[in-house]
Amino acid sequence: MVGGSRVATIDNVRDGHLESTGTINLVGPLVVGYEIQTDTNGHTTTNPQGVREVKNTGTITDKAEEGYRGADGLGGLKVGIAGSPTVLSNAETLQLSTGLGGGSINVKRTEDIVDGAGNVTTHGGYVGYKIGLILTTEDNDAYATSDYRLINGAGGNITFKGKSSIGIQIYAPGSDSTHITVKNDGNITMGGIESYGLKLSSRVSDQKYDFLKIMKVLILRVQEEIRFHQV
Repeated sequence: MVGGSRVATIDNVRDGHLESTGTINLVGPLVVGYEIQTDTNGHTTTNPQGVREVKNTGTITDKAEEGYRGADGLGGLKVGIAGSPTVLSNAETLQLSTGLGGGSINVKRTEDIVDGAGNVTTHGGYVGYKIGLILTTEDNDAYATSDYRLINGAGGNITFKGKSSIGIQIYAPGSDSTHITVKNDGNITMGGIESYGLKLSSRVSDQKYDFLKIMKVLILRVQEEIRFHQV
């Protein structure tokens, strides 16, 4: 329950490509599927670092959090029942690092919804605070030959039901002139409050950044669920 983990990272490579074709389950708060870090390590005029890309054509999800129903729950967090005065989801306060802005977050699993007979109709258990693909900063890479690409490709699914989650995020403060390409050709489905399908959280170069491509999504709100689909 401390966060800060990711499945894989691209860092200090030249013309690197990482593609996820399987199913990745993220469990716990403050975890990431795939990351690229901006860097200039080893760059020369005659041998630039070029394109670095993470691409998802599989599934990145928090579905596994419906489990963890044993005595210890998920890191000590249990799943309650909506409307029950006795079966409650307990909470835990996590302190954030200065790199994440400091402060704290309150982590709690969503409750199960049951019918009159006590049968679960909608499974809870989600803690939220997930990111599917993210660009973070290490160096200020302003080279015109560099391009950082975060792609949810055709057939790719990023699906989070927990709160405060993000499908694809650019968070690289200090890399204001970095060239990026972000594209969604698959499905990004967000089911929790305060969540984003695609989020630009820091300034980047506009020379290769096609914001219109990213925002070609259809937004539906059904029973407090926000779904993002490629149009």
